[in-house]
Amino acid sequence: MNLPAGFERRSNVVMAATVDGCAELLDWMLKNGGNPNATNRKGFTALGMAIEAGCLGATQVLRAAGALVGGMDTIKLLTVLHQAAEGGHHSIIRALARVGADVHARDGHGLTPLATAMLRGKWLAALELLRSGA
Repeated sequence: MNLPAGFERRSNVVMAATVDGCAELLDWMLKNGGNPNATNRKGFTALGMAIEAGCLGATQVLRAAGALVGGMDTIKLLTVLHQAAEGGHHSIIRALARVGADVHARDGHGLTPLATAMLRGKWLAALELLRSGA
């Protein structure tokens, strides 16, 4: 992985490993002091970036290290389940629901993850949300 200049801080390295989808490196970094709730300059969390990239491995590693699943990003006003629903990432939805992500949460626009999936035409994501209790 090529890190740009200025990536000395651990949280930035966690973000870089997340973006690269390198779950093994990410796991090592988190076990050696990296912050699972790291954010970039725009306020996106490492978990949110892993979800938007559709990277189940990085999502699982971050969650196992304590990344929070209950918050809402400050840019798009979406929960992590909304992000997964928007991208149609049904396997990530399943993993997040199993660790307690709220399938009934509303985003900053009043939509549930199920409504988000359906509006985007992400039918497998919608089905997974229904299976998870939505």
